[in-house]
Amino acid sequence: MTGHPTPPPSTSAPAGSRYDPGLLAILLGNALTLVVALWQRWSMLDLLWPFFFQSLIIGWYARRRLLLAPLLTVGNLRINGRQVTDPEQARRFFRWFFVAHYGLFHLAYAVFLLLMTARGSANADTDGPHWPLYLLLSLAFWWAHRLSHREHLARDTGRPRSASLLMIMPYLRILPMHITIIAMAERHGGQHEAGIVLLFMGLKTVADVGAHVIEHRLLRR
Repeated sequence: MTGHPTPPPSTSAPAGSRYDPGLLAILLGNALTLVVALWQRWSMLDLLWPFFFQSLIIGWYARRRLLLAPLLTVGNLRINGRQVTDPEQARRFFRWFFVAHYGLFHLAYAVFLLLMTARGSANADTDGPHWPLYLLLSLAFWWAHRLSHREHLARDTGRPRSASLLMIMPYLRILPMHITIIAMAERHGGQHEAGIVLLFMGLKTVADVGAHVIEHRLLRR
């Protein structure tokens, strides 16, 4: 089952080029986050917020991809017991289903982070959340994922994409990161520990690069 929206824009990199602007932007975004975290003596609680916003950005572009992928396969999708035969109906279903469960997950997560932040601020000698810096780093991640999204759309042209796979990939990318950072935040609280920040950022960068490479290899098929 397929849909046929407007073809996506192509990326600027030539075919066969090893230059990967999306990967470079992800590396720069993580490097900037590390510099700011060490400069501002951030705790793991502080790092929760820019990466929460990064998760929202990942979800935003996953939704756009479900909307714009020219050839979207949906398997034996049934709505109210009836086989879906209209490609655009299937596309709308997957788009809004993804928005609903990804959005509710992050709404609950935001409440959890606010409670953790309030508790950490009360128990540590800090000057509170650094919202302008959180948002600045979020802009860096937006830039990185926007570049990756453009590459994805260019590669989607003429290739069938599984709607289920496109919905699962964001979770495969964000869940390990957030489980790790929450565990570290619970253990180390609101105190700045440079070694812990360096360790986490190293692990996160490796995970980001691995997820980016794996996703791109899957999507070349």
